[in-house]
Amino acid sequence: MARPKSGRRTYDAKTVERLDFLVRMRTSGVGISQLERYVELVRAGTATTPQRLQIMVDQREHILTQIHELELALTTTEYKIAKYAGTAGDNTPPASAPSRSTGSEGEPS
Repeated sequence: MARPKSGRRTYDAKTVERLDFLVRMRTSGVGISQLERYVELVRAGTATTPQRLQIMVDQREHILTQIHELELALTTTEYKIAKYAGTAGDNTPPASAPSRSTGSEGEPS
């Protein structure tokens, strides 16, 4: 990258966009080796578009699964907050929360 006299690197918009994409993919769980493979495919040109599309489709499914799991975790957390605050009304977890016997031995409370 070009550096002005101040010594700071300057990046063009395309480079910033690429870095943003890579950071978002890492955040969503894509491994370094997968990202390296993806970059290789990009550099290989448009003939690799079907492979890159498949990588993105697979990653979308992974992200959707993560979102679903986080929604269940949030529902369970909200239930426990309500229970501890005395507003749950009963000990029955919401339908989407993992079903466990309330008060059973070994269950985290």
